[in-house]
Amino acid sequence: MKRFSITLMVVALVVTGCLSSTAATRKFSLSNEVLSSYIAGDAENLHRGPVNQTNFQISFRGFYVGLWSSTGLDGRPNSGREIDYTIGWANNVFSVGISRFDLNPLFSSKGGDIIQPFGEITISVSKEVSPFLAVEHLYVTKDPAKNSATSVAAGAKLNFQPEGSTVSFSHNLRVAYSDGVYGVDKGYIFRYEFRLNKEFPGGTFNLFHFRYLQPLSKMSDRWNEVAVGSGITFNF
Repeated sequence: MKRFSITLMVVALVVTGCLSSTAATRKFSLSNEVLSSYIAGDAENLHRGPVNQTNFQISFRGFYVGLWSSTGLDGRPNSGREIDYTIGWANNVFSVGISRFDLNPLFSSKGGDIIQPFGEITISVSKEVSPFLAVEHLYVTKDPAKNSATSVAAGAKLNFQPEGSTVSFSHNLRVAYSDGVYGVDKGYIFRYEFRLNKEFPGGTFNLFHFRYLQPLSKMSDRWNEVAVGSGITFNF
């Protein structure tokens, strides 16, 4: 509880800074999405059942603070329950920050929560194509020497929007090497995401979201996973 209180205090301080900035530099976004299952990053399927995931973010002059939550919709106690707190900074090339993942059961996870510093470099070679390199370290608060891990990923973001259209298509392809958070098997993992979006005044409909995860190394605790869903984002 003490660590949770400190996390909330830091987030509150950053939010205060965001709210005190001028309206011209301050941006808010609120998104909600329903997916058929919860595939967590380059890790695994944490919940094979429908989940509702919500994200609220405030940004100003490149700095941002975010609050993300996931809730299982099938009424079972599960790892679909999670709250993430993130503070970071980003521009067109660099992105750095730190997140805290409050895992199920919330505020009292027996296996420990995760603190994740991260960084990413993205180079836009054209309007549509942006290769990237990302590094993440997952520090587990309980028995960190045994459970913590680092992930390095490389890939490309592909975005297409016909001229004059409010419809866009985005693809995200990445190959990551993870050395095994919580003691899971180490190895290479391929992840692909596709989104079909339609813009409207003040936001975006995510008409279709497809996520696919495939181990490229021999692993005994991870398999091919698929999740589909849709959602909406409001910007104000």
